[in-house]
Amino acid sequence: SHPDIVWFPLEKNKQIPIGKEDNPEEFSIRWLIRTRLYYRPHLSKIRFITIPDASLIGNEAETALLKSLEEAPSFTRFLFIVNDLEQLKETIISRAVCIPFGYLPQQVVKELHSKNSVPYYPAKGGSMVSFDCPPDIIEQINQKIEGNLRQPLDYLRLEEWILEYKEDPSNWKEDFSFKDFLDLVGLLLLQEFAKSDFDSNLPKMDAIFRFKEKLHEKIHGQENIALSLLIHELSLLEQK
Repeated sequence: SHPDIVWFPLEKNKQIPIGKEDNPEEFSIRWLIRTRLYYRPHLSKIRFITIPDASLIGNEAETALLKSLEEAPSFTRFLFIVNDLEQLKETIISRAVCIPFGYLPQQVVKELHSKNSVPYYPAKGGSMVSFDCPPDIIEQINQKIEGNLRQPLDYLRLEEWILEYKEDPSNWKEDFSFKDFLDLVGLLLLQEFAKSDFDSNLPKMDAIFRFKEKLHEKIHGQENIALSLLIHELSLLEQK
């Protein structure tokens, strides 16, 4: 990595902290201010501080960062990246320049994946970040979903397979939970319903988005209930 690029690690659901006052941990805001921000770059004219998911900046960390944003040294630039501008706090937006990025053509995305030896999956929307899942699970889910959801019974069979998959302990690893698995199922369902009859499938996609939102609530043990509600709603919509 380049010595003049400070890249905060992207850890799922882990907030960027303000850091301890006496001995701040690495990649906290106090660590950044005391050990990186005000020191001149090693090789370049400008140092870039990149936060790949700025929605994870904690409230205390944000407060500590504001003065540095207002009075940053001339050789320092901040890059705050979010999927949606609403995820970025207003106090940061007011001190920044917003640069929107559009989607690359899919052919370009495929070429980039091939060049970097990264598997291409349309459901990832162009992201080159690998799924935290066993390599064969995407194919297994696709086999159950792609072209196989035509009547309510098909959705019940999908739910049955999902619950059977859950009961096999060999499927679960430290960085791949049942919640991650359901999130992936939801993503591939969205891909399936977006392929054709987009407008008529919007109610189904709305149901999936509500399901995914429910999964990310910090309530333990509601995955099975959320799944059953989703399957029930999709089955009813299939009959209309």
